[in-house]
Amino acid sequence: MRNMKLKPPKSPPSLIPTPSNLLEKTNYKELCNCFDTCTYIWDKRGSSFWAWINSIQKDHVSCQVWEKNKWQNRQLHKDAISHFISVKPTSLEINPRNRNNNTFGQRFTSFPKADPNWFHRGFPSKIVVEETQGSLLDYVPINVYAKISTPSMFLILPKYEDRLGYLDMNGTFVKEYNKPISFKRGQKIFTILIDKNANVARGSHLLCTSYWSLLSQASGLEPDVISSNTIHLNFGIDKSEFYQLGNSTGIYSPDPEKEKEYFHQLRKIDSTIYTQSFRKKINIESKEELSIHVDFEPQSKAQKIAAYQLCQQFSIRPGKRLLDYVDKLNDKKYNPYATFSKAQFDYNAYSYKTKYCEKSLVLEP
Repeated sequence: MRNMKLKPPKSPPSLIPTPSNLLEKTNYKELCNCFDTCTYIWDKRGSSFWAWINSIQKDHVSCQVWEKNKWQNRQLHKDAISHFISVKPTSLEINPRNRNNNTFGQRFTSFPKADPNWFHRGFPSKIVVEETQGSLLDYVPINVYAKISTPSMFLILPKYEDRLGYLDMNGTFVKEYNKPISFKRGQKIFTILIDKNANVARGSHLLCTSYWSLLSQASGLEPDVISSNTIHLNFGIDKSEFYQLGNSTGIYSPDPEKEKEYFHQLRKIDSTIYTQSFRKKINIESKEELSIHVDFEPQSKAQKIAAYQLCQQFSIRPGKRLLDYVDKLNDKKYNPYATFSKAQFDYNAYSYKTKYCEKSLVLEP
């Protein structure tokens, strides 16, 4: 298997990862996911280094290794590799002739230029850098809440063409609702799952907001002083968070086997369903922890330093047709259930922590 797309960056990332909670055994198949990334490798002799993988054969890896401030060709035996972590570089030298027109464009969201006023005001806790619209995945949820309390009521919700079905009070999917229930005022009774292809869903979309979240900061560094810091980075999702993400983005999974299939997809580096929706590479990975050592060069003036983590917030943004439909559901002339219930669209955003981080510094004015 060969990597023919990109050349390595002029230099690898300045942040050196350290192994934390890594598996005892290395899955060499995961090396195939390290193309077009800078990969930090620990070998079994105790050495560690940055590498740019060019091709993978049965027994060895052909790559370029960062030595003496330049990339040098080398072959590594797979059995000599202990652990590895891939990191997408902030900039890549792309040959336009080698672009694949059948793939979506991908770029690492760069950190904005530091504001000199941050020295006195402090670093902002959140820096929004990009908003991307995407197509709906499966459905748009409309939650229905009780306006009164009742010990018993027989609820009938038939199957409609514009609905995939419902989620009951326990979050279980049903195509039709036909059973007695009891509820208290303010309690969520059920959720309507509006089909993404329904007329009322037109104009609604997914939104991905990329932002940098402050991890740590330090101040009072004197001129000509070298500083370093170790950052403990948590990223990715576990299975419970996968359900939160699915609810926020409208993933339809009525049976356990399909849920397992979706969760397996999201564990991959290339999360297909989100990549297709936003028409750009979206990486959603299983939960992991890293400890990263960050060095700050000495400066001629006093400096304040900070570390940020790139996060992506996913949510559904309803269109006018959907909001008008919610108003219609609350009209007693149209919907008899409006006498005891209230329908509403809830903005249920999910923030995903990526494995990318960046350092920032400001000098004393």
